[in-house]
Amino acid sequence: MKNINRNLLNYLNIGVIMLLFLGILFSKLIPSAVKPWILGLIVIIEVIRFGLKFITKRSFNNETKMVFSLIILFVFFAFLFLEVRFRGLLNSMNQEFDSYDVHFVATENVTYANAKELDGKTIGILSDPESLVSHQFPKEIIEENELNVEWQMYETYGDMIFALNDAKVDLIVLPGGYKESFGSIEGLTSIVTNFYTVYSEIRQREVEVNETNKDVLNIVLIGGDNPIRGQSTAGFNYDVIVVLSMNLGTGESRMLSVPRDAYVKLSCTNKMDKITHTGWFGAKCLTETLSDFLDIDINKYALVDFKGLIEIVDSLGGIWIDVESKIVEQDEFRNFDNMITIEPGYQKLNGQKALAFLRHRKTLAGGAITRSVNHEKFIVALMKQLAQPSSLLNLNGFISGVGNTVLTNLSNDEMMHYYNAGVKLIGKNGIDKILPESLYLDGYGDSIYSENFGFNLYYYVIKDESIQAVKTSFQSIQ
Repeated sequence: MKNINRNLLNYLNIGVIMLLFLGILFSKLIPSAVKPWILGLIVIIEVIRFGLKFITKRSFNNETKMVFSLIILFVFFAFLFLEVRFRGLLNSMNQEFDSYDVHFVATENVTYANAKELDGKTIGILSDPESLVSHQFPKEIIEENELNVEWQMYETYGDMIFALNDAKVDLIVLPGGYKESFGSIEGLTSIVTNFYTVYSEIRQREVEVNETNKDVLNIVLIGGDNPIRGQSTAGFNYDVIVVLSMNLGTGESRMLSVPRDAYVKLSCTNKMDKITHTGWFGAKCLTETLSDFLDIDINKYALVDFKGLIEIVDSLGGIWIDVESKIVEQDEFRNFDNMITIEPGYQKLNGQKALAFLRHRKTLAGGAITRSVNHEKFIVALMKQLAQPSSLLNLNGFISGVGNTVLTNLSNDEMMHYYNAGVKLIGKNGIDKILPESLYLDGYGDSIYSENFGFNLYYYVIKDESIQAVKTSFQSIQ
């Protein structure tokens, strides 16, 4: 009986070792560059174990074998849990469809039971046939329901908003989050406060798959000011816009935080405006605008909202950042009754304070430039934090935070490729040697007439020599 038990335990030992070996071999969580070292370590441990048995001519007793098997099983199931979570993270972040929140808006606070109640209305939409939310989708909705409406075309959102306010139309069509997005513009705040959604639909379009150079990653990291709705990247002001470019062959990288008020031509409207307003139309508008602006191919993005950024930072136990001057900023709900205060000095910021650090501009000595510096400080601090071995202890929480709050158009294969390449570079050169070189856009603030709204707005005008220097630096590593 003892021989049978001993043989069963021997088979159990071999079985759990093979389970762990195969799990590591086919893992997506463990980087390719690290797998040989872990598998090699397992082989060495087994060789030592059997070597001791051969030299001493004594077999481990049943209790020892059982304890060993239980330890390996525990390690395997803990690893399996994290592996499943990691694969779920990849699937949840990756977008197969772009979602668009289409709102029919009126000045009366009523709710339509269905689209049929739109029949007979005069509806204002954008004249631009390329606009999905405010041209293509409302027309689709009306045609699908076989309704009769009168369309009024407007060049800009500003024109539509004023037309509804002046009762020239019954309804206008705006993206989700319109109260926050347009309400932040001086001159529109009091108007959109009195607007109400009477009917809305979520519409989807398949995400375009763009071929990318896998030796160079050009991606824009976006912080949106409204909660993410489903899979939609539209209906925001993009508060944080950071372009990250990394050459995976040489290890060279560049990083640029674009001021949200930067005065640029938006690719989706062909008009000069604040780059933050690309968020009204979605991430594709931003990536195309940045590609034209910087003369490099940027078609990948990752979007996180305020709540998501707070969750990600808190999941890591906070981020260490050197704060140069005192900051007093609204909380994540833009609440003036609960201001967030950060004193100067090197300190660990929780998620709420990290968000305030990223958003604040008004009292900074360098204004938009200093805020850009703060954005890049945060990205570097986050990269360093993630490279720390201690971050493995927070891996489960980090996966939950990212999986629930980040949208990206990187495919699973692309995410794994860049993940493995990044770990390999860190292993070869160390984290400090692959941190991106920070670039900045020098300019000045000015009050300029807005084509979109018909009155002056504050813009950050970038100097020609500054943008040329930034272009040259990015192009040098493509």
